[in-house]
Amino acid sequence: MINLLPYNQKKLVDRLRMFRVLMAVMISLAVLIAAGMLLFIPTLMSINTRYELATKQVEQFRASGAVVSPSDVSNLQARTTVLVEKFATPVVQAPATYVALVRSVLTTGITLTGFVMQQGDTPTMQITGTSLSREGVQRFVEMLRSTKGITNVDSPLSNLVKSRDVQFVITVTFTK
Repeated sequence: MINLLPYNQKKLVDRLRMFRVLMAVMISLAVLIAAGMLLFIPTLMSINTRYELATKQVEQFRASGAVVSPSDVSNLQARTTVLVEKFATPVVQAPATYVALVRSVLTTGITLTGFVMQQGDTPTMQITGTSLSREGVQRFVEMLRSTKGITNVDSPLSNLVKSRDVQFVITVTFTK
């Protein structure tokens, strides 16, 4: 581009261009600051409101005598956290507890050879073993059914096919 303007005119055009660039930058900064303030004010108000609520709760605790110092507040928070964890998580029984329950009703002539535990909504255990007689298996199943803590006992008909030296598989469902 060939510049045919006189030197004074050229300086005036350069100044005008710089002024426009400076104005655009200043307007952009002003818009950016205004948008930032519009986003910052609600956050600041929310923080102040939460601080006021926490302060009021602490004052209520102090008035009731539950809180005397800031360490009491942290102690209350720690105790609350422990209670929430204890009440919120279900206690899962160890498989040995269920095995002990089954063994407590073991009758003579029954030999248990294996346990397979399946944890889930309702804990289930598959019990394998041998019995000297078919009646021994039936007695063991009846004892399991009458045991507190067991909701269901499933003994398939294949457990009753042989009359002597019976190998059996029983599925037991426990209460939670």
